Amino acid sequence: KFKAALELEGEVVEITYEFILELYTWWTNAAAVCHYCGLPETELELLHQQEGKINKRWTKRGKSLELDRKQPHLPYANIDNLTLACYWCNNAKTDTFTYAEFREVGRVMNEVWNARLNQNFPIPL
Repeated sequence: KFKAALELEGEVVEITYEFILELYTWWTNAAAVCHYCGLPETELELLHQQEGKINKRWTKRGKSLELDRKQPHLPYANIDNLTLACYWCNNAKTDTFTYAEFREVGRVMNEVWNARLNQNFPIPL
């Protein structure tokens, strides 16, 4: 039986075959859009192609959606607490905002991304 541990942001996550399978299933079924602002992963590169530096960490972060904990005090091992977020939402949310508060911030960010890309991305429910 496979079993290992990983330290992630100070949290020790027990990695078992069952956990990997559950996480993989969640990841492959998750919509490829930011849970907070609605930005589709396919549009991330379009933002970076615009003039000006939109993200100074573009070579390391921002090319794909990131794993976020809706409630930062709950562990990564709690699959129901995970969601996908764009670099900007994940970076801005930190541990400061509650899930409900950042959903409101995400609505404003949605307006900014829609204006920059001249598109209309619905915010996920």
